[in-house]
Amino acid sequence: DHRLRYKKTSGANPTNTVPPRLFDFKLSVKDYHGSVGVDTTYDPYGGSPVASPNTHGVMNGKTFYAELERIKYECKIDSGDWASCDGAWGTRYQTENYGHWYFSEAGITGTYSGMASGNRFITTKQLAAGTHVLMVRATDLAGNTEMPTMYSFYVAPYTTGGYASGCSFGTKLTSNNVAATYTQTAFDLTTDTKVSYSDLIDGDHTLTIFAKDDFGLETAVSGHQSVSWTVDRTAPAATLTKSWVMRNTARDGSYVSMNGAASRTDAIYEWAFSNTTTMTVPTYSKYSIDNNAFMMDGFVASSAGSAHGFTTLSMPPFTHQFNKGTFSVGTHSVSVKGVDYVGNEGTPATETFTVEELDTLLNCDKCAICDWSPSMGCHSCQDISSAYVSDSITFDIGAKTDGSSIRFKYDYIFGDSPTSTSFTKGEHIPEFTVRNIGEGKYYVMAKGRTLGGTYDATPSCVMLSTDLTRPVTTINSELKRINNLARMPTKVAGTVVDANWKYDGLSWRVVQMGASTPLAGPATSAQAVTGASAKMLVTADPTNENVAVWELDLSDLVDARTLGEGKYMLVIYATDKAGHRGTDVSYDWMIDMGPPDTHVVNGPAFSGTSPVVTLTFACEESGDYSYCSYKYRSSPSAAWTEADCNLDRWCRVTVPSAPGVNTLEVKAVDLAGNEDASSQYYTWMMYDTEAYDEFRALSNFTTPWSASRPTFPMPDKDEVQVRNV
Repeated sequence: DHRLRYKKTSGANPTNTVPPRLFDFKLSVKDYHGSVGVDTTYDPYGGSPVASPNTHGVMNGKTFYAELERIKYECKIDSGDWASCDGAWGTRYQTENYGHWYFSEAGITGTYSGMASGNRFITTKQLAAGTHVLMVRATDLAGNTEMPTMYSFYVAPYTTGGYASGCSFGTKLTSNNVAATYTQTAFDLTTDTKVSYSDLIDGDHTLTIFAKDDFGLETAVSGHQSVSWTVDRTAPAATLTKSWVMRNTARDGSYVSMNGAASRTDAIYEWAFSNTTTMTVPTYSKYSIDNNAFMMDGFVASSAGSAHGFTTLSMPPFTHQFNKGTFSVGTHSVSVKGVDYVGNEGTPATETFTVEELDTLLNCDKCAICDWSPSMGCHSCQDISSAYVSDSITFDIGAKTDGSSIRFKYDYIFGDSPTSTSFTKGEHIPEFTVRNIGEGKYYVMAKGRTLGGTYDATPSCVMLSTDLTRPVTTINSELKRINNLARMPTKVAGTVVDANWKYDGLSWRVVQMGASTPLAGPATSAQAVTGASAKMLVTADPTNENVAVWELDLSDLVDARTLGEGKYMLVIYATDKAGHRGTDVSYDWMIDMGPPDTHVVNGPAFSGTSPVVTLTFACEESGDYSYCSYKYRSSPSAAWTEADCNLDRWCRVTVPSAPGVNTLEVKAVDLAGNEDASSQYYTWMMYDTEAYDEFRALSNFTTPWSASRPTFPMPDKDEVQVRNV
């Protein structure tokens, strides 16, 4: 098989490991010789006649057959001459016309003949393209020569590329753009030597190619060829991030610092680009004034270089300042566009504005600045950060032309309508005062006019609020009595009613009755926006602008089991933008898991002479020590005495001891007010000193504890509260 030389490096990747046109052949023979009736026990050919068996010197006298490795082969290709194709071991033989072959397997092992199989391997090479016939014949030691054996095969033309060479090609196109429906997962086979693609979308593309011959042999994966390129047909989209109009909107803080200089004829513009790809950088930005030709500033170093693989990168800046005098009074436009690295030109971002001859300046210390338009009046106002508590307010008024203050007159409106057009002539400069203002929200508009009678076409507008009412807070939750902590609600909600409520205006704390330190808080609220971390979050009521909705999250207290049995209270109040503090609102609830179990964990010895003894109490709830108050008495007819250790985990009391038998009855009361239905009793004996010493002198005197003081498990000393009674 002339394809034996094509070996596989893996399960699917054949590779040719020898030069082209080199083919292997295996030659083998069977030979029958000798006379009849001899020993055939060790005949490898199954009992055929043998002649003159030899005795092997190292194989314990076994017979062997020496003729096989003495077979001589002769070979020829096509019409060439016969020539020996084994001869001396390893010697290469060649015919001038048809290439050459060489012997490739030793026929003798060691120093003895007859150990080989008789097989021979020869290799031909340097054969011309076309059909060939290999002929082989063998001759044994007796000179018997067989009829030639023939093998026909074909050598394909060895030329580069194309169907004429017997090659086809596998092609596969891939893209990193998930929207590319033409991305291939398998190879397409073609006999063409070129391939074309059209309508490719933006992204990185790779074309991978391999060759396959007529015998099905393919280029190894490691030998696949590929070419990669990037398609970019999307132009960068320009967006203005800072402009003249933006600088003078109410939501831009620079409006106040710039004194509302809408009539100035200089401005700073900045912009950015979206719809960018890997081929966008560098982006060449251009700008145009009033639809004139686009211009481009000089190149400057850009920080975008390292992010896009550039060691250094220079391109026109994404900003430009138009100097004073660039724009005359009237309507103008500024356009900005980008051209990316491969020439895609984006659609311009355009801003239109009017340079006025006069600009009115209106302000007050607690006013929110608004935009103004002929159709909407005052609109898009800033949030009011504080409110007036007075019934009179003073406003500053001024006017400028091209950034410079001028002499002027003005008209103004004060009222609750943002669209009013009923202007009143102003009389006081540089400020005027409005008096006798009731509670509510108001708009003030002012338009200046030059001494020649030219009015400001865009009045200045501010919004303000006066507030004489305290905020009212309500709690809408229903906690009440809780007897299962697994069902303990984790949210408490309510509202604040006030015309000038604020997001951070609520102050709150959670306390346990009888404790001096709050369990949570004091703290303030925060606006309920994404990522807000405060536990009390406030949102605006979508149906009433004078109402805020708040919600307090108690999940941390519940999850940590901080809220044990007892009575709790939420205390909350609101402060509005005018500084009015509302009344404290409280809401209490009870956690009650049932009565406690009373324990006396330590006490006096069974007998003694001390007139005063100390005992330690504890209570147990839900399998653990809890916080309780205690009462005790020395007899059923005696009045209960309250232990001076309310809400202590351990309670130690000192009580008097009288001669004779003493018994103390104790009851625990938990934080929810539940009293242990069954009492705990503790008994001891007290002797007078003289009698006790006489008893101890007796040889048979004992106590239940062998006259020693009893011991009990005790907490650390710093956990014990000592109280004298």
